[in-house]
Amino acid sequence: MIDKLDKISAEFREMFGAHKRNSDDIILDYQDVCQILHISLRHLRRLANSNELPGFKIGRRRFWRNYDVQEYFAR
Repeated sequence: MIDKLDKISAEFREMFGAHKRNSDDIILDYQDVCQILHISLRHLRRLANSNELPGFKIGRRRFWRNYDVQEYFAR
C-alpha cells in the first residue's frame, strides 16, 4: 500500500511539481524593467509611449514580458 502511495506521489510531483517556469514567461512591471535596463521611470514611459518597448496593459497598469525587455536590452 505504501509503495503505491509513493508511486502516485512521484507521478503527481512529476506532473505538477517538476514544471520549470521559462524565464520568458515572467511578467515585469515598471520598477522591474527600470532596474533591468538601468533607466529612469520617465525614460521607460517614453519608450512605452513611442512603442519602442512594447508592453501590455491590465486595467491602468502597464506590464512587459521578460522576453521583450531582454530583446530590447540586447539591441
